[in-house]
Amino acid sequence: MKAEYFAATSPIVIGNHVIVGLSGDALDIPAWLESRDPETGSIQWKWYTTPRAGEPGIETWPDAFTAEHGGGMPWQPVTYDPQLNLIYVTTGNPNPVYRGDLRKGSNLYTASIVALNPENGKMAWYFQSSPHDTHDWDAAQVPVLFDMNINGRPRKLVAQASRNGFFSAGSYEWKQPSDEDLHRIAELVQGCQ
Repeated sequence: MKAEYFAATSPIVIGNHVIVGLSGDALDIPAWLESRDPETGSIQWKWYTTPRAGEPGIETWPDAFTAEHGGGMPWQPVTYDPQLNLIYVTTGNPNPVYRGDLRKGSNLYTASIVALNPENGKMAWYFQSSPHDTHDWDAAQVPVLFDMNINGRPRKLVAQASRNGFFSAGSYEWKQPSDEDLHRIAELVQGCQ
């Protein structure tokens, strides 16, 4: 508790992985999701919710130090799809919360849905619902997976009602991150008619 790290949700077990994330954003601490071995407790992989120097997305932060202390706590349970073997992680707001002037850029991967491989923690794709969040509009609500016909074609979809007031839905079978792949629910509904 001295370092302000704590968990507000139960871990999830997927095969030989205990997936657990952090909660809270009191001291601009780094945030991550990690997998632990259920027998030994050793860390199998760790995914930081904000990129580190040299990683994709670091260009969305003013510098590596700001990114490393940028928040984005994954304080809700992950959603798991056993068919695709992906976990869908939601992330909280960037830090400092209301001082966007101190962290110019879109601040990836805060306020996002991120799809990770539970075997190694590698990112498959992401969608950021509130780029450069300055209103505590995190995307930490648990995403819902469902099937739906769109224009006569069956689709696997992921949906989330974020605190920014938008309900977003899109295909969760993506292979690469793409802003075009995820549409606001209004566009999705028009496509179903």
